[in-house]
Amino acid sequence: MNVNEIYFNGDKYNVIYKTKRIKKIIIRLKDDTFYISMPLFSLKIMAYKFLSDVGLKLIKKVKKSNTYDLEKGYVFLYGKKYTKNKNGLFLINNNEYKIDNINEFYNLFINDYFNLLKSRVDYYKNIMNIPVVYKIHIKNVKTILGSNSLKTKSLTFSIVLIHYPLIVIDSIVVHELAHYFYRNHSKNFYNVVYKYFPDYKKGLSIFKKGLNNGL
Repeated sequence: MNVNEIYFNGDKYNVIYKTKRIKKIIIRLKDDTFYISMPLFSLKIMAYKFLSDVGLKLIKKVKKSNTYDLEKGYVFLYGKKYTKNKNGLFLINNNEYKIDNINEFYNLFINDYFNLLKSRVDYYKNIMNIPVVYKIHIKNVKTILGSNSLKTKSLTFSIVLIHYPLIVIDSIVVHELAHYFYRNHSKNFYNVVYKYFPDYKKGLSIFKKGLNNGL
């Protein structure tokens, strides 16, 4: 058995392992590679078996969002769908762009996305009375939408949120800020989330439904 690759529905995916001081296995899917974080002293074969059980579900979850398909000629930016014109260019905000791969798209709009995240974090920090000055990071991951590091006082958001409307972005921003009050996902935690963002459930529903399936 080659534990460094795996097949789902005939498609090959690479598998990369890393051990960390964590309590459970975490799997991320980026492009055609699964990245598995394992607790220290874990065996690759155990992580591989876990991947065998959940990998297909993860693939479907990632593909379901339909945030872009450059070969078919469309990409979503903040919930709005942009398509290629007859010249093979994307007209976005009155500017034409030649975009051959998704990383080019991210590079074009990552500064705008960062500024949007900062403005939403600042807005909700103010109304939630959170005094922490957070560093904001963006990561090109698809399976974790956001995180809040108590140690580094930083908020990290997935690049994929750039495709979604503001209600989805705000849902994740408030979720991560609510961890200032509660580090778990208890009832009290969600009481904070819904207090400051009553449309939280609606935002998650849009994300789970997928953009091409309608807002």
